[in-house]
Amino acid sequence: MCYNKRDRASLNELLKEMAEPQKSNPNPVFIKSLEWDLGETWIRTKMDDFKYAENVYNAICNTQWQHVETNEIFHCSWRHAGDIVARNRRYGECYLDFYCSGNEGVIDPEIVTDFAKLGWLCVEEASDLKKEDTKDLVESSDLISKINKD
Repeated sequence: MCYNKRDRASLNELLKEMAEPQKSNPNPVFIKSLEWDLGETWIRTKMDDFKYAENVYNAICNTQWQHVETNEIFHCSWRHAGDIVARNRRYGECYLDFYCSGNEGVIDPEIVTDFAKLGWLCVEEASDLKKEDTKDLVESSDLISKINKD
């Protein structure tokens, strides 16, 4: 390919820009993610129990969770939910071990409590909130308030 002098000058400028060190953001942005938080050692240990892991899968399907400090929203597909749980269990499973297990969107009270300890509250469920679900959410909110005070 032939370059004329003007093209060559532009190319040289581009090469100089590429060679200069890039300015980094002094305050990088960190987005809170439930997927990341589920990698906490204590919750991964609880996921060693298949029933608990299945409950985590069910809780993150068809729902939206919001972090209380950052207001980040987390939601994912059923397939991704199965993948998150399978990877955190570390048994060589794949998303299909959890996918379409039948209770997607159902949130066990233990999961509500554990997710609250991580700073996450369910803000949208697949079905209408029932009285006991609303009670669980209030209890989670109270638990988070208590954790933040301590």
